[in-house]
Amino acid sequence: MARPPRCLCTGTAALLLAAWAAGCKDSESPPEWEYRPAGYELSLRASAAPADGHLDMCSLGDHLALDSIPHLPWSVTTTASALRTLIILNQSSLIAFDSLPRLSVEASYPAPDSVLIVLAGPYADTLRGGYHGLMGGFPTYGGPWTCPPRFPNAADSTLRAHGYDANAAMVGGWELQPRLPMP
Repeated sequence: MARPPRCLCTGTAALLLAAWAAGCKDSESPPEWEYRPAGYELSLRASAAPADGHLDMCSLGDHLALDSIPHLPWSVTTTASALRTLIILNQSSLIAFDSLPRLSVEASYPAPDSVLIVLAGPYADTLRGGYHGLMGGFPTYGGPWTCPPRFPNAADSTLRAHGYDANAAMVGGWELQPRLPMP
């Protein structure tokens, strides 16, 4: 299996930063953290590095309230976070954040080692992938994903003014992993 590009790690940092920023009531308040029980995390991350010294990224992520993933069709409705991020190397980062309420996530298993996930609602997409192994005794899945121009915040004027290209071929992957309880 091909190793993902190193720059995808910054997508996780951007997602955490946006989650922290969204949790603040005002600039003087500390973030309000919401307890999330064990379940599964769905994350999509993609990036492109044009030659002009910046990194364009988009990502989507949320906690799915599933105790386990049975190997039969399942569905859940959630509110996911969608981000487009522009990292200007050696300078700064800009993030456009959007909340996607009532995002429907449905999964089916066309073959023993494959999964088909359909996203519907404020953002629609079809994710195809396979079984990646066990994490803490629970199955993990994933596959390739390309961020389409129709992904939320494509027309964000601040990002575009700084060189963000929503039409760039941002390539990455998606993962469905267990969220293990912290001891």
